[in-house]
Amino acid sequence: YTSKASTGRLPSTASPYDRDTQSGTEAHAFYIDDRIDIGDWTLTPGMRYEYIKSYQNNYIKNNRLDVSYNAPLPALNVMYHLNEYWNLYANTEGSFGTVQYSQMGKAVDSGKIEPEKARTWELGTRYAGDALTGEIGLFLINFNNQYDSNQV
Repeated sequence: YTSKASTGRLPSTASPYDRDTQSGTEAHAFYIDDRIDIGDWTLTPGMRYEYIKSYQNNYIKNNRLDVSYNAPLPALNVMYHLNEYWNLYANTEGSFGTVQYSQMGKAVDSGKIEPEKARTWELGTRYAGDALTGEIGLFLINFNNQYDSNQV
């Protein structure tokens, strides 16, 4: 896209804010889990594997960035059944955020960009009665390479 300058005319040279890009992403994921019931306990271990490949061409600067990432993301859910209505649960799982195109545009010059990764921890209780259901949970998310946009 192009934007006219305050004079009403298109600029004759490229500025750092001009864009003429083409981008694409290919993503594949595989997930497997298994529910295991042992007495009053339910364990559900799982594994997700993600592979992501992205590119961005910058036609104004005449350069291209190709990136590919893969991540194994283990998960574990544990539940203790207090009775037929109440249970306690705890779980942890990994997550993976793909690189955004706006990040790629800034990284084409430096050639370095990393995806966002996180680990989630949760602890809580659930009630499911005949007339009432409810849940209380606490969670914590630890991020690595968290993307924080400061665009206005």
